[in-house]
Parts: sequence; C-alpha cells; structure tokens
Amino acid sequence: MIKVRIIGNDGNEHNTTALVDSGASENFVNKAYAEASGIPMQQKATPRRVLTVDRSEVTGGPVTHDAQVHLTINHHEEDIQLHCITIGNAPIILGLLWLKLHDPVIGWKNHTVKFHSDHCAEKCLPSSPRVNTVPEDKATEQYYRKTPENWEIDETDPQEVCQTVINKIKENSKTSKNPIPLEYHDFLEVFTEKEPTPLCPTTLTTTTFHWRKERRPRTSPCDP
Repeated sequence: MIKVRIIGNDGNEHNTTALVDSGASENFVNKAYAEASGIPMQQKATPRRVLTVDRSEVTGGPVTHDAQVHLTINHHEEDIQLHCITIGNAPIILGLLWLKLHDPVIGWKNHTVKFHSDHCAEKCLPSSPRVNTVPEDKATEQYYRKTPENWEIDETDPQEVCQTVINKIKENSKTSKNPIPLEYHDFLEVFTEKEPTPLCPTTLTTTTFHWRKERRPRTSPCDP
C-alpha cells in the first residue's frame, strides 16, 4: 500500500492510500470513499460487470460510474480513470493495467517503489522519485478493519517540508531583517552562517623498523 494524492475534476485535493494489486485487472476507487470525499463521478454510457477471482460479480453489481482524477505519487503524476466499485477498506486499487503501463521497480525487502520506465521518464515525472509506502502494521490495520475511520492521511514528504521552509524564508527575506519564520526559531543554529568546526588534531608518527639478518636455517641430513 502506498501514499497517494488525488485531485478530482472539482480541483479538490485528497491525501489517501492506494493498494497496488496485480490480481486486479484494472484501476478502481471505492465508491463509498468517492462519495464521502465529494470526488466527482461520471456515469458510464454502458454499465460494466466486474468479476472476482471466483468469477462471481463484485458487491454492488455492475460498474455504473467512473472518476477521472489526477493522481500524484510524490513527484510521479498522471491522469487516470478509476472505476467506482465497492472494494472494502482500500480507497484506491491500482491494478495490472497500471503496473503494465508504468512498470515500477518494487523493492520487497525495503518496501520501496521506483519508476524507471521509459513511459514514466517521458510522461510522468521530472526525475525518478522515492515513493512513500505505508508502514506494514498500519497498512494491515487499515486493510482488515471492518469500518473505515479516516480515509485521509497526513502527507509528510521530507522534500515538500524542506521546500515549504525555503519558500517561507524567501518570502520573509523581502520584508524582514530576520527571514527565518517564527515557528522555526528553535532551530536558528541550523540557519546560522559560521565557519565549519575544525577536525580533531592529529599527530603524525614515524615508526622505524630494524631488520636483523638471520643465519641460514640448519639443514637436515637429507638435504643435498
């Protein structure tokens, strides 16, 4: 499960999570989540049936609506169509169609997702990003709990936090002698220009080795 940001046709932004599922044929959004979040949905011209692994139809019957959203995963951006269905506690499912299109590199050991495909380099991102994954315990808790408590998540991308601070400093520098925002004054030492701390002094030691010429080892009676 990965952290994502979506923007619907109404321009409203939502931070949530998406389940990457190679067992799903296409891309879906939980209908209950879309309705609760006010994400605009468009009615399909022709309803579509969606089947589960055992060939039975999903809860809620045929798919009658889609949601066209702008999906952001860190710096990876795309416009994507999501079919609105009832899918339990995963707000969004990115299925095999999405995996084939972007061909991400998944690091199973470190829980990372990277985008290196030619398609992504050309259309989705300015540089290869690091994806923020949801910790395994929280992802498991969200996926298996019976009633969703809060679909939205807090976005804590370190790069975005740093960029926010930089922007505030640039803005304050135009009107104030002290450009550091008040909320960051506890960390003024970080922004102070000063000479680097010198390294610990070292002493160069020269060691002299005295070689002693040894006698030739005694040979045994069998030596020539």
